[in-house]
Amino acid sequence: MSRLVPARCPGEAIGSSLPTRGLRERNAWRPAIAALAAAVLLISCATAPPQAVPPGPFEPLAEGEGFLVIHVDTRFAVEKIDAGRVPIARDLQPGDYLWLVRIQAGRYRWSTVRLAAQTVGSSSIRLEAVAETKEKEFEFAVEPGRINYPGHLVIGSPDHSAGIAAGVEIRNRNHSAMAVRKLLRSHAELMAAHPVHYAGTSDDEFLDFYTRERDRLRRPTPKAAARSEASR
Repeated sequence: MSRLVPARCPGEAIGSSLPTRGLRERNAWRPAIAALAAAVLLISCATAPPQAVPPGPFEPLAEGEGFLVIHVDTRFAVEKIDAGRVPIARDLQPGDYLWLVRIQAGRYRWSTVRLAAQTVGSSSIRLEAVAETKEKEFEFAVEPGRINYPGHLVIGSPDHSAGIAAGVEIRNRNHSAMAVRKLLRSHAELMAAHPVHYAGTSDDEFLDFYTRERDRLRRPTPKAAARSEASR
């Protein structure tokens, strides 16, 4: 479990204005502003989360890639969720979310959860997890060629009646059966084509068992195989 550490938001930025000494001097700023805007655009593109895999037909995974299931239930608006240097989610409103992304295989950890500015009374505060998400429960490993389920990231409050004033807790729960049911409805083709694997640190063989049983039921029984052979 991790607790978010509160810190007061910075105040409003102090406004500044350039002296207006004529059209020529004002125009001199335009190339610099355009360059700055382009740089900001490049940075934002470079740090954008991976795109969600849409339902229906899908592109094959590249070498060394796996699918990552992102399962988040948050009671508060979230500004960002990162896994180390990899941005995962941005600007989530309160709610329950589940989606798939492509990601390079490797070891990861839910490292940063930053809430959007929250209001308590007349104050605007920001709560941000910094070092508290180093517990083992937030670690996971993505294996190539598989659908990797790392757990259900639950962001809530220990006292629902008090809301954010009581603090914020983050847990990584294993709700793999729930995730499978939802993914079978939204991504049936993808689920049928890849093994499903629990990527968290606890011992849980449910998803491996699910994959084995799914594949076993696909294989024809000896009688069905004999009938198929006889009909040729």
